[in-house]
Amino acid sequence: MALSPIILILTIMDFLYHFSVTLSLSMKMFLSLVYAMIILQAAAQESEPAYRKISPNFISVKNSLNQDSSRPFFVVAKNIEKLKEFLVEKNLFQFIISEYSKSNLLVLTVTVRQIDSILLPSSLVHFIDPIRTPKEEIIIDGFDLSPNKINQVHDRFTLINGKGTVVSVKENKPDSTDIDLKGRFISTSLTSSKSTSHATIMSTIIAGAGNSYFTGKGVSWGAEITSSDFANLLPDANLDYKLYNISVQNHSYGTGIENYYGADAAAYDASTISNPSLIHVFSAGNSGDMASIAGPYAGIDRYANLTGSFKMAKNIITVGGIDPFYNISSMSSRGPTYDGRVRPELVAFGQDGSSGAAALVSGTALLLQQVYKEQNSGLLPSSALIKSVLLNSADDIGAKGIDFQSGFGNLNAYNALVGIINQQYFSGDLSQGLVQEFRLNVPLNVQQLKITICWNDPPAKANDDKSLINDIDIKVIHPQSGNYWHPWVLNKFPHVDSLNQIAVRKKDSVNNIEHITIDNPSSGSYVIEVKGYKISSGVQSYYISYQWNTMNQFEWQFPMSRDNLFGSSNTTIRWASTFTTPSGKLYYSTDLGKSWNLISADVDLKKKNYQWKVPDTFSTVMLQMMIGNQIFISDTSTISSRLKTGVGYNCVDSFLIHWSKASNNDSYIVYQLGKKYLEPINSVNDTGLVLHKSTHASLHYSIGTMINGKPGLKSYTFNYTTQGIGCYIKSYIVDLLNSNEGHIQLELGTTFNVQDILIEKWSRNGFFTIQKIPLTSALRYTFIDNKLLTGGNVYRIRINLINGKKVYSQSETIYYLNGINYLVYPNPAKTDFVIVSKDTDNTELIVYNTTGQKILVKKITSTVQNISVRNLKRGMHFILIKSKEKKVFQGSILIQ
Repeated sequence: MALSPIILILTIMDFLYHFSVTLSLSMKMFLSLVYAMIILQAAAQESEPAYRKISPNFISVKNSLNQDSSRPFFVVAKNIEKLKEFLVEKNLFQFIISEYSKSNLLVLTVTVRQIDSILLPSSLVHFIDPIRTPKEEIIIDGFDLSPNKINQVHDRFTLINGKGTVVSVKENKPDSTDIDLKGRFISTSLTSSKSTSHATIMSTIIAGAGNSYFTGKGVSWGAEITSSDFANLLPDANLDYKLYNISVQNHSYGTGIENYYGADAAAYDASTISNPSLIHVFSAGNSGDMASIAGPYAGIDRYANLTGSFKMAKNIITVGGIDPFYNISSMSSRGPTYDGRVRPELVAFGQDGSSGAAALVSGTALLLQQVYKEQNSGLLPSSALIKSVLLNSADDIGAKGIDFQSGFGNLNAYNALVGIINQQYFSGDLSQGLVQEFRLNVPLNVQQLKITICWNDPPAKANDDKSLINDIDIKVIHPQSGNYWHPWVLNKFPHVDSLNQIAVRKKDSVNNIEHITIDNPSSGSYVIEVKGYKISSGVQSYYISYQWNTMNQFEWQFPMSRDNLFGSSNTTIRWASTFTTPSGKLYYSTDLGKSWNLISADVDLKKKNYQWKVPDTFSTVMLQMMIGNQIFISDTSTISSRLKTGVGYNCVDSFLIHWSKASNNDSYIVYQLGKKYLEPINSVNDTGLVLHKSTHASLHYSIGTMINGKPGLKSYTFNYTTQGIGCYIKSYIVDLLNSNEGHIQLELGTTFNVQDILIEKWSRNGFFTIQKIPLTSALRYTFIDNKLLTGGNVYRIRINLINGKKVYSQSETIYYLNGINYLVYPNPAKTDFVIVSKDTDNTELIVYNTTGQKILVKKITSTVQNISVRNLKRGMHFILIKSKEKKVFQGSILIQ
């Protein structure tokens, strides 16, 4: 059977690597001959080529691994029970870490040498792959920042990115080497030793830089990130929050449905009181279709199913999940809390459930903190203010008004940021019985006025029936008419009919958040009255935020000018509209508004989104909504697809990167990864670029399109050193074909600047040319050598470049053994020699001196075995090999 070519290449490279320091070139070649015989033996025993059993990832890293260092591998069996029996026989069973029988998978801690000598030759092994953690790219499926208007923030406020803030992700450790977190991850004593993809994804959603791809760009891409091990479910120490300047901590985890105010809930309320600017954001949980088995709401399906007693805290924010069309996920956990408070407070888009939704809120909170700090000489805002703004600016979805499924509504990052920028808030301090007033002038044509008060309430005692300590009342008065409005309150009675009722206006003595809306308010002055109804002691600080929207307004929310649409794909277009007109006409233009194409003549404006099949093109695009006789045109965005990238060569001094051509494209921008972010380095009209390593030390690059002078989509960012390309040569494989022919296969990365290609073979006088390959546009070439010599046949590839330089491959050997069963080398030997045996069954090596004295006896247990002669005297010695008590080989060796 022909030897698997990739395995042969890998094993020869391994052997040369380990002996390259001490052995001459001729000795290396000889040793390579022997090592290859082992693989021949293994190949003869298996039912499929060995190279098909190892992953491309293993192939790429195998040479760099310590051959005798144990590490975990995935080992897929053809029959898992028989493989386990085989491992018992080979004394490897104790190294099984875990088992996944449904997929015939074992996780096994072994060395590379054990894989080569034991696992790969076995017909019981189907596939082997080293266990690894994603390093460079985490592409988040279902990525979409537009349901929460985060794309609008990135487009309109390019300098607001969370800079100067620090977020802590409380769970396992994110992959700190992920390029989307580069230069911004802070490792501390709180950080878990265990790294997980979930932690990485949460960190990326919150603060990813977008270096890997557009899906890797989080909300606050300028913030710093740290982490805290959630093995401790209590808050971190106050000193740690202050030491590391943490102002937001994300908690995307749960423990199970728990409906009581526990010690952990009290601890989180106390944490906020001790750190007034610290915002704890929790995922509501993914148990929305379940019922609690304890507490006042036990047995009520789809209510009161938040996952963790710590989510009963008052001063935190809990976040549920919605789909891209603003439907509440059936799996998203709901309120009320055990004592009837509104939960979750917010919902947001969560492609993975409420975990990702919470991360979006955490990222948005960082943006608000940055703006406040810049407006207030570096001081952080109270978490109660940020909470008030976030809740007040949310978009109502689901049942009208607040409810126990969506809380105060869907996160609207853009409206929240505008509220902070315009300082649309009041604050005050109340003692028992004190009343304070604020005046608010409301303009004409307001469709809805929204006002929300929030305060950080002192912690209650664990297991208290009611958690609210300080009760503040808010009321809005219109002096001119004498009308007034109380906050909205939900029915918390433990029955599904009550919990389903819409909110009514009345006094709220349960929540430390109160919310008032007024539809179509008259213009003029309004009074916001705040009363300290029950303040247990001292004073209680509070914060009020307000916003309104205006009638007959339309605003595009996706796409914005920095957004890209994918050609020939379904895209969700988004807008905000306060028109009472039920429908509009939707058009698009790919020629900068010179002509318009109808998408739909009857678009439901109240849906706020529309599914559009984008045309298959590379171009700019504009959208137009016609409402009556009014026209609203979007920003100019782009339609494009991701470019495919590659590496042509990676030589000592330079490397070539190339990419696919975008039709009708103006030019391309080449980006390299800097200290934290991708940086443009070149604008080119071609589809390839040679970069010199002396001026481009970065390993990571991305290519972006330019469409009518407008930057379009960037490609995946790639590490040019890990693409399997050497100096022009992508792969070079030699193999024994039909038992007596040499089979040589060559694949180039590029033919750029190549003049011709030569195949050379070694003789005593050096390498000589046996074939000149005519150069074509092809990248793959094959050659057959039918003049093999007994022993080693050594080949190399020479590539002549147009500039006169020459590129050589490494030397590869085909061994034509022609009946040889045993080899002893090197001879003479200095410190050791190697025995290569075709048969190791009950085989023994005996060494005699010249007087016939037996001076060394060794069992031959492997097909290649190193024999130390450091303790033997110099001079001639005789060798005898016996198999099953029969003499099978004799010879001599000179020890120097």
